[in-house]
Amino acid sequence: MRTKSIFVLIVMLLIFLPLSLYPIPVMCKHYAHSPVNALVSQSFGHLGHVGVDYNVSVGTEVRAVMDGIVIRIEDKGLVYGRYLMLLHCDGYMSLYAHLSRLTVKFGDIVESEDIIAYSGGDPKDEIDGDGWSSGAHLHFEVRIPGYFDNNLYNIDPVNYIEMRDAPDIPTYERDKKYG
Repeated sequence: MRTKSIFVLIVMLLIFLPLSLYPIPVMCKHYAHSPVNALVSQSFGHLGHVGVDYNVSVGTEVRAVMDGIVIRIEDKGLVYGRYLMLLHCDGYMSLYAHLSRLTVKFGDIVESEDIIAYSGGDPKDEIDGDGWSSGAHLHFEVRIPGYFDNNLYNIDPVNYIEMRDAPDIPTYERDKKYG
């Protein structure tokens, strides 16, 4: 009877505990990088934009910005078309949208700079699942812990990358190295 009660409790926790509170099975080994080597064509917050758009052509390699695990893949999303979400080692989540092709699957563990997809977004391209895209680009978002299914609390992805673009050097290591 006690075993059944524990089992029911565990199942209830798994059902009702927000995804952001699950332990993250990935260690941070690398620092952040931009998902593509391109200029931002639409910035965060501009006209209510909840991410940034990178000006890239269809088929551009899209890379993981940090170490993480693939937590969602969608092929025909209404707004984002084909997209994927990564839960990163720091508890934040990134979303990559308007993709033409994926190279990862649900549950894959990725490292910073691994190729995870190829960009899309061309509304004339029938295979790309472009959602509401008006042209070829990569849409990129960063969501804070606790709000993975809600983009109202997104943070500026460019700032997120800039804050994590260099390895943290502990004070004692920095003093030994630069002291």
